[in-house]
Amino acid sequence: MNILLLTYYAPPLNAITSQRAYSLAQLLKTHHQVHILTRHWSGQENEWEEMLLETDEHSVEHIDGVTIHYRPYRSSNQGAPSLLQKSRTIRGWVRGHFNPEIDTIQFQDYALDLITKVNIQAIYATCPPLNIIKL
Repeated sequence: MNILLLTYYAPPLNAITSQRAYSLAQLLKTHHQVHILTRHWSGQENEWEEMLLETDEHSVEHIDGVTIHYRPYRSSNQGAPSLLQKSRTIRGWVRGHFNPEIDTIQFQDYALDLITKVNIQAIYATCPPLNIIKL
């Protein structure tokens, strides 16, 4: 069975939250083909502000029997004037996006393509952030 784990946090991010999906993947890989879909991490992030920085990098890596799909990440509010940030935040709340700083909806097209190409039969999602469930 092919399984997809959706998560914002994943190794090489050095945070306890990055181990949630990875630990589950390690348990599932003995009987299944496991894929993790996450944003790109350098492994050098130490503070919350560093975890929110944008990245253009993407890759697919096979680490210890698990395939990890690292995607570029764009912050919807980074660098925007304060009034525009507030406007985007309120508009997002109205649409049900309560974590604008962690926008995982941008992974949707890649996730749909991966589900089709790899014939994913089960999807697990980690929470927080809540919007990973919406993805």
